[in-house]
Amino acid sequence: MLEFEGFIAALRSRSAALAELTREQVGNLAEIMAGHLALADRHSIGVFHGRTTPVPSSLTLAVGKVGADDWAPYLARQPRYQVVDFEHLHLMTPEALRVIGPLVNATLTDQA
Repeated sequence: MLEFEGFIAALRSRSAALAELTREQVGNLAEIMAGHLALADRHSIGVFHGRTTPVPSSLTLAVGKVGADDWAPYLARQPRYQVVDFEHLHLMTPEALRVIGPLVNATLTDQA
């Protein structure tokens, strides 16, 4: 099993974006990944019937490709995409959230 120091070394050797993370950020990333894995363990296959608003990055995804085909088997309704001009790894930064927050809020308050 990969120890924490080995995990940091692997990140720094393979990815320029992840190579600059601090030890604390790597620890946070590991906790987030553990949470995702716990959610995956509890996942049951089905179709979601509510509204969804994916927020993909225009800088990360190929133009015109927002993953609709990937999500179609799991969504009863067409998602409302809100594409933003931030790199995927920066979607949770304060600058990006100042743009994303109002988009998500508008979707949540829109009853149409």
